[in-house]
Amino acid sequence: MSCKRTARRPPRQLRVGLDSLAFGGDAVGRDDDGRVVFVPGGAPGDTVLVTVEEEKKGYSRGALERILRPGPSRVEAPCPRYLEGCGGCQWQHVDLETQRAAKGDIVRRALRHAGGEVAATQAPAPGFGWRRRARLRFRRGVLGYLERRSHRLVDVDRCPQLEPALEQALVAVRAVVPTDGSGEVELLLTGRGEVHVVFSTPIPGAAGLVGAAGIAGVVTGDATFGAERVDLADEEVPFWARADVFAQASAAGNLALRRLVLEAAGPLAGRRVLELFAGSGNFTRDLAREAAEVVAVEEAPAAVALAHDNLAARGLSAELRAEPAERSLGGRFDLIVVDPPRVGLAPELCAALATQACPIVYVSCDPNTLARDIQLLGRRVERAIPLDLMPQTFHIEVVANLASP
Repeated sequence: MSCKRTARRPPRQLRVGLDSLAFGGDAVGRDDDGRVVFVPGGAPGDTVLVTVEEEKKGYSRGALERILRPGPSRVEAPCPRYLEGCGGCQWQHVDLETQRAAKGDIVRRALRHAGGEVAATQAPAPGFGWRRRARLRFRRGVLGYLERRSHRLVDVDRCPQLEPALEQALVAVRAVVPTDGSGEVELLLTGRGEVHVVFSTPIPGAAGLVGAAGIAGVVTGDATFGAERVDLADEEVPFWARADVFAQASAAGNLALRRLVLEAAGPLAGRRVLELFAGSGNFTRDLAREAAEVVAVEEAPAAVALAHDNLAARGLSAELRAEPAERSLGGRFDLIVVDPPRVGLAPELCAALATQACPIVYVSCDPNTLARDIQLLGRRVERAIPLDLMPQTFHIEVVANLASP
């Protein structure tokens, strides 16, 4: 019995003119039939030839085969790892002005039904050399970032996104990466040039890193060598931090973010403030200086311990709760500040917050989950300010004032 094979259809290729950038990093355009096509590696103004890899009802996604005509926003990417496919950045091939305009447009599109003003994008961080915090993966002796749309690691010996002192620490860390294991390593640079390093697994030889390339402390498994924590040195009094506890990646960006949150909060004297996802107290220190009472909620015990010491160092007080945000909505507040992870607020948390008759300052790193949550909260946006804290990437921060119901 013979079996007749069906011939495979050759991949479909399209000529596409690109006109914008999307959250997630793809360029967006339309083919000759007017169908939306997403193209990784494209730039606004490009005309490109793509091979269709995915087709859905409303759009296609294609691999960039050839640039038929480069657009005016296309620039030469300076990093050889980026050209090899490193996924740490998505937009090195697009000029900064276009990147920042695109981020503002992304926020406007996401919030188009939420009312209010979307202000011009603020850009406090330089184009390169802004990153004071980084997380990399290692696997069988290779240390780096995942390749775009792949699980392959791109070996990263240098990175132009890192502040120079952090890049030097990366070089030292590479020397102890094991050839027979895998895991993650996180690095944090302080304003005084000290570096804190945390490995996700025990690493032989990690103790020898202390004192090299400004490394003040290393945590590996259950062992700590040198400093268990470091002072970020962003104020005259200490702000304690660890590489494995969240901090904004850009020092200049974080200062701008803190300023905008305080401006969005408005006058705080005599007010009771609830802060959710408070971390190690980055915003709490500012709120506690002004407000009559602050209840700061953070689920991670290590972050809460740092927040306690960061407030004590300033002679400030707040009620710190080490628990999930959903458990901390008892009582009434005059203002709520939320800074959730990229997934946004859980539906049950939105439902509970919707019962609070006070304004909300929402700090978001994903405009789409922000828009979803605004609808679930039953609020409208009074004003939203996009911030480009991570140039060369699609990431965008938003500080949004949500009006009282």
